[in-house]
Amino acid sequence: MSNTTIVAGFYNRNAEIENNRLVDGKLEFAVTMRTILDALPKGNFLRIADIGGGTGRYAMELAKLGHKVTLTIICADASKLRESVFSQDDKFDVVLLLGPLYHLLGREERIAALSACAALTKPNGMVFASFITRFGHLRDVARRDPGRLARETEFYNEYLENGKYDRRKDCFSHHTHPTEIRDLLRGILELSVERLVACESFLGFASATGLNCLGEDGFQAWVEVALPFASDPCALGASEHILAVARRV
Repeated sequence: MSNTTIVAGFYNRNAEIENNRLVDGKLEFAVTMRTILDALPKGNFLRIADIGGGTGRYAMELAKLGHKVTLTIICADASKLRESVFSQDDKFDVVLLLGPLYHLLGREERIAALSACAALTKPNGMVFASFITRFGHLRDVARRDPGRLARETEFYNEYLENGKYDRRKDCFSHHTHPTEIRDLLRGILELSVERLVACESFLGFASATGLNCLGEDGFQAWVEVALPFASDPCALGASEHILAVARRV
């Protein structure tokens, strides 16, 4: 069974959970969406490619604003976009890679996916790529099953060293350390990193879900407090998801 098939099977089995994840992760969605909108190139109607965009939460919001959004919903390898999805002539103002990097275990695979996104992007266009953090996973283990760390010592010793969360029978993913992201993106000469954004800001996922009970005014008050700190280096380690904002040069 190929890696692509394993990942596709996982999301097919958990489609409803994945669709609702950004309902529970309301702050993540709000910070990510605001970051994207603030960085969009000038122009009324942009061509946007959403690579591996799942159920289309971001694609639909951007389409509502009048942008022409291409959402890839086929089973494909994100490190081989030119071969399997797009033609050599396809060019976009914006490319979103908000998930596929989670499931590319090799550094060279992640560089290939980001390079493919850069090649799809027009000069001065934007690439947005998201990452899961090791700290976020460890906080989740501490919250849900704290004894797991001692039970699976060998697994977690390797995990802490390289960030590979390899449960091949079910799924697998790569979890990054915040300092690794800029180093990774330095390998793509066509991209210039403008910001790293902590999508849950200083709150982290668990604390941020406490905001979901608020009305819109109360929730937006927290968004306005969270946003200025989202690029603070201290907040990057507190967040489960980090968004890299890069420009095609």
